[in-house]
Amino acid sequence: MIVQALVFDLWNTLAASGAPINPVIALGRQLKDAGCTDWLRAIERGMMRRPMHDIDAALPSIEAAAGVTLSTEDRAAAAALWRDAATEVELFPDVLPNLDRLRGRFRLALLSNTQSFDMGFLQTSGLASRFETVQLSCDTGILKPDRRAFAAVGAALAAAPCEMLMIGDNWKDDVLGAREAGLQALLIRRNGSALSHREADRGERSITSLDTLASLLAAA
Repeated sequence: MIVQALVFDLWNTLAASGAPINPVIALGRQLKDAGCTDWLRAIERGMMRRPMHDIDAALPSIEAAAGVTLSTEDRAAAAALWRDAATEVELFPDVLPNLDRLRGRFRLALLSNTQSFDMGFLQTSGLASRFETVQLSCDTGILKPDRRAFAAVGAALAAAPCEMLMIGDNWKDDVLGAREAGLQALLIRRNGSALSHREADRGERSITSLDTLASLLAAA
């Protein structure tokens, strides 16, 4: 394959929270119990398409997107879980060494569906500085797998879609979405399994670390 640029997802690809309870899944259960049928998209639409101050400000918007109303107790519990998990976010140990290795050969981009708050680790860890462009849905208003998200990265890197390789843990958003936009794509399954809670094994070729990615690209 001919690859000029690498586009990375963020969550569960480069970084994750080590908290024992995933706050997104916990909130999703609350929304589902309240009657929301597509709680993940409700969370994304509610807090990942524009800047927000914090989780407390985001919850009413999420409820509106879900078409439900959480109890005061559920809302407080969701916010507390989120704040605890936000303090536990870390990069996977293979991330920075491999990005430093790869950016000598490839143009690098970060493309993520994410909220705007509790994201200071992008700067403090040095992660953001490794990329030529950082495109977050909370800033652009566009969620993967919308083709416009991938097109914007290509425009920023001056790279054709076929020259870009998307690496992410989510089949629909990162792999299928990228391919439908003309990119190449590769699934990453950290710890041997997908961390994305809605991901099933489709027999797709995958990697488990960025060490493997670097080796694949070197061979290519």
